[in-house]
Amino acid sequence: DDPLELRDLDGDGEPEAIVAGFTGGAHCCVLAIVYRWNGTGYVVAENNFRDPGYRLVDLDRDGRFEFRSADARFAYLYGSFAESVFPVQIVRFDGGRFADVTGEFQATVAKDLRRVRREYRQRAGSRRHLGVRSALAAYVADLYRLDRKRAVARTLRSALRRGLLEPQRSSVGPYG
Repeated sequence: DDPLELRDLDGDGEPEAIVAGFTGGAHCCVLAIVYRWNGTGYVVAENNFRDPGYRLVDLDRDGRFEFRSADARFAYLYGSFAESVFPVQIVRFDGGRFADVTGEFQATVAKDLRRVRREYRQRAGSRRHLGVRSALAAYVADLYRLDRKRAVARTLRSALRRGLLEPQRSSVGPYG
């Protein structure tokens, strides 16, 4: 795709220049480099969206664009990269900085919750439970973003009782 976009990211009437970069490699990295005019020159800010990359979308139709991505911190955290499940993440560029604003987009998180819940249930219902902890982590993350803390506790207790938090012989670490 075109690596250069001009969008008014912060709603100040002055478009920012967004350069998308890819560092190369099997598991890395999509960068968003933003050039923002401050009245006397351009100031540069960068965000590494890692493997999931991003799409620029105006989710709330307010004229400001958000970076829709997935939370790359979940890579390798509860299993191999192939087993990793990434919950949705929304980042906004405002005041010259990137900020995680996922919690402001409850409908988007709720839609993602349905996706990761399906993945979790499929893995939990399989005979070998491959990657179940990774899917559980993404599911719980979305529940937590939706302020459904009781559902988080109930889900984790159930997974613990069912032995879903234990390492499986065929899974790849980490464990604990």
